[in-house]
Amino acid sequence: MAGRRPIVDIDQVSRVHDEHQPAIRAWLAGGGDRRRLTALALSGIAALAVACGTSGASASADGDVPPAPAAECAILQPPGPRDAPPPGGEIDVAGQGPGRFRLCLGGPSPLSVEGTAWCSWDAARQSVVAVSGLPTPAGTVDYEAFLQFETGGYEVHLTDRTSGVIANYVPRSDPTGIGAEPGQVSGLLPVDVVIFTGGEPAPPGAPQALQGRVRWACGDPPAT
Repeated sequence: MAGRRPIVDIDQVSRVHDEHQPAIRAWLAGGGDRRRLTALALSGIAALAVACGTSGASASADGDVPPAPAAECAILQPPGPRDAPPPGGEIDVAGQGPGRFRLCLGGPSPLSVEGTAWCSWDAARQSVVAVSGLPTPAGTVDYEAFLQFETGGYEVHLTDRTSGVIANYVPRSDPTGIGAEPGQVSGLLPVDVVIFTGGEPAPPGAPQALQGRVRWACGDPPAT
């Protein structure tokens, strides 16, 4: 079954390693040019299959965070000041606050990564409306997770830092139960995603699907 179209601008996500803000701006805007992955980008995705071969790997953007047991997929470092979006950038971050995410993938090469997330709140600062898990490395691959509670969507992105190639994964079917209740500041989401190729054939060796869980946690909301 084909996955849904992505909800993040692929072109902007490809520049996330130079600066996080363009990708997050496209995500939060929820619109813009949602172009398909090009054949040029797809030609290098096979490198991700090799890079993902860090069997049993567990990593974090923060070197002092120990690995989490795969069965728990627990966030081991609470959101703190260094997880907050930097002020004074190109976009308005007034509605965003600090957060953390952990992505746990199963299969023959299980992997768990934990890193910074930016949490977007509603105007009343009562509900989390989106969580953007920023690039978190494991081996030569950066992992990202995007959760959009208002529309019920989520995605996982893998980027090979050696080639710059991005693999974008979208839900295998329409996700259900994706949301955050007022006052809810953490949660656990099952992940079942397939690669989105924009109609182009995926290169041999590229992971066709990913399964696991993603846990998110948000700190205090930003000031109104």
